[in-house]
Amino acid sequence: MKNSEHRMTFHIGTGMAPLLLLFCVCCMVAFAVLCYVQTRMQLNLSDKAVQRVAEVYEAQSQALKEGRP
Repeated sequence: MKNSEHRMTFHIGTGMAPLLLLFCVCCMVAFAVLCYVQTRMQLNLSDKAVQRVAEVYEAQSQALKEGRP
Protein backbone atom coordinates (compact mmCIF):
# COMPACT_ATOMS: atom_id res chain seq x y z
CA MET A 1 0.00 0.00 0.00
CA LYS A 2 1.20 3.41 -0.84
CA ASN A 3 1.10 6.49 1.34
CA SER A 4 -1.47 8.11 -0.93
CA GLU A 5 -3.97 5.34 -0.23
CA HIS A 6 -3.86 5.96 3.52
CA ARG A 7 -4.34 9.69 3.32
CA MET A 8 -7.78 10.89 4.24
CA THR A 9 -8.99 13.76 2.16
CA PHE A 10 -11.97 15.95 2.70
CA HIS A 11 -14.07 16.72 -0.34
CA ILE A 12 -16.97 19.10 -0.38
CA GLY A 13 -19.64 17.25 -2.24
CA THR A 14 -22.13 18.72 -4.64
CA GLY A 15 -24.77 18.77 -1.91
CA MET A 16 -22.81 21.16 0.28
CA ALA A 17 -23.04 24.18 -2.04
CA PRO A 18 -26.87 24.25 -2.17
CA LEU A 19 -27.02 23.86 1.60
CA LEU A 20 -24.67 26.80 2.06
CA LEU A 21 -26.72 28.84 -0.41
CA LEU A 22 -29.94 27.94 1.42
CA PHE A 23 -28.39 28.99 4.72
CA CYS A 24 -27.31 32.33 3.25
CA VAL A 25 -30.75 32.97 1.77
CA CYS A 26 -32.42 32.14 5.09
CA CYS A 27 -30.10 34.54 6.92
CA MET A 28 -30.84 37.33 4.44
CA VAL A 29 -34.60 36.75 4.70
CA ALA A 30 -34.42 36.85 8.50
CA PHE A 31 -32.42 40.09 8.35
CA ALA A 32 -34.91 41.60 5.91
CA VAL A 33 -37.86 40.71 8.13
CA LEU A 34 -36.15 42.22 11.17
CA CYS A 35 -35.42 45.42 9.24
CA TYR A 36 -39.02 45.62 8.05
CA VAL A 37 -40.42 45.15 11.56
CA GLN A 38 -38.07 47.78 12.98
CA THR A 39 -39.02 50.22 10.24
CA ARG A 40 -42.73 49.75 10.90
CA MET A 41 -42.18 50.31 14.62
CA GLN A 42 -40.22 53.51 13.93
CA LEU A 43 -42.98 54.73 11.60
CA ASN A 44 -45.65 54.12 14.25
CA LEU A 45 -43.53 55.91 16.85
CA SER A 46 -42.96 58.94 14.62
CA ASP A 47 -46.68 59.08 13.75
CA LYS A 48 -47.50 59.22 17.46
CA ALA A 49 -44.94 61.99 17.97
CA VAL A 50 -46.42 64.02 15.12
CA GLN A 51 -49.89 63.58 16.58
CA ARG A 52 -48.76 64.73 20.02
CA VAL A 53 -47.02 67.80 18.63
CA ALA A 54 -50.13 68.69 16.63
CA GLU A 55 -52.23 68.37 19.80
CA VAL A 56 -49.87 70.69 21.68
CA TYR A 57 -50.01 73.32 18.92
CA GLU A 58 -53.79 73.00 18.78
CA ALA A 59 -54.03 73.52 22.55
CA GLN A 60 -51.71 76.54 22.36
CA SER A 61 -53.67 78.16 19.56
CA GLN A 62 -56.93 77.50 21.40
CA ALA A 63 -55.51 79.13 24.52
CA LEU A 64 -54.34 82.18 22.55
CA LYS A 65 -57.78 82.56 20.98
CA GLU A 66 -59.33 82.62 24.44
CA GLY A 67 -56.81 85.19 25.59
CA ARG A 68 -54.83 82.92 27.88
CA PRO A 69 -51.06 82.96 27.48
